[in-house]
Amino acid sequence: MNPYIEFGNAIKTTFINTSTSPSSTLYTTGASQKCWVMEFYLQAEADVEVSILSNATAIIGLINFTTATSRERHWGGHGFPIFKTLVAGDDLNLYLSSAVQVNGWFTYMDMQ
Repeated sequence: MNPYIEFGNAIKTTFINTSTSPSSTLYTTGASQKCWVMEFYLQAEADVEVSILSNATAIIGLINFTTATSRERHWGGHGFPIFKTLVAGDDLNLYLSSAVQVNGWFTYMDMQ
């Protein structure tokens, strides 16, 4: 039983397919809502630094995707949010240090 679903907040999935630098919007949150991310997966096609933003403020700092450290990352919260937008109405954005193809997905909920 998932307590988030009991309150009417369905978990949804969005796919990521971007190479826009410096940043692109992953999800536009409603004016009175925050985006709670439950699971996140990214794969980079080449070396790049990535950050996840709430509007223009970093939620997750720079993550190096290099051949030395692996170009693939997965975060899971085991039923709990791993991060969320900072203020209701903030968009969830992805920062790329250069125009490199990045693919992936994330699961999320809109929360009041």
